[in-house]
Amino acid sequence: MKMEINENELDMVNGGNYYINKNNLKLAFTTIKGVAFQLKNCTANQAMDVMDALIGKYNTTEEYDQACVNALKAKGWL
Repeated sequence: MKMEINENELDMVNGGNYYINKNNLKLAFTTIKGVAFQLKNCTANQAMDVMDALIGKYNTTEEYDQACVNALKAKGWL
């Protein structure tokens, strides 16, 4: 069954956009301009799992992006 998301429900669907180059393990975010982070001690898929788990937990894209950076730093992956 197809469901439409109304504007109130749209607020619950949030998260940012990140970009990972799986060849050189570079990571970038849409709201953190001019910075490409270097992943270390992990695979791109491991980093993506951590970041994907944070989707929907923050009110803004900026908060989501910063939470991703903080989570990856806490794991020693940035």
